[in-house]
Amino acid sequence: MAAGCRPSRTRAIFAKGEFEYWTEQNGKAEVPPFADSVLPVVAANKAEIVSHEFAIGDHVRVLPTPGHTPGHVAFTFGKGRDDAVFAGDLMHSPLQTRHPELSAKFDVDQIQAATTRRSFLERYCDTATLCCTAHFPSPSTGRIKRWGNGFTLLRFHTALMELGSPPLGLLATALDRG
Repeated sequence: MAAGCRPSRTRAIFAKGEFEYWTEQNGKAEVPPFADSVLPVVAANKAEIVSHEFAIGDHVRVLPTPGHTPGHVAFTFGKGRDDAVFAGDLMHSPLQTRHPELSAKFDVDQIQAATTRRSFLERYCDTATLCCTAHFPSPSTGRIKRWGNGFTLLRFHTALMELGSPPLGLLATALDRG
């Protein structure tokens, strides 16, 4: 080990239901992303398998979002409220914000996924919570706003300007200038 370096205390967090689902699937036939990216972390004792009640202090919480897989979760961040939420595989396209009933072929339970997606979008609609999506085109972070019977993701730089905070407004201007 290089001088001055310490062993990492970093641990990966896996939701119990999600981990169990993929363990079962991998037992039937190898699931390459699970086998090469999750199992080695678990084998190295660098993983924590957690329940839906898991939290890191007052700042990080698990939010069950079943449908894509039976144990799928989102992670929320913020002290005492959800300042930000990472949605994971809950939504794969901006079309699913406009029409939450549209499910991807990858959703294990498409009806549950659609129900969960609408509930998630209703929960964060017209709030200051920053929604971080995994599969939307960049910029893939913003605030959820109602749009007719559906929703839209107000992109990050636009959401910052809407908040009206001078420091955030300056940041948004800087982002717009590239």
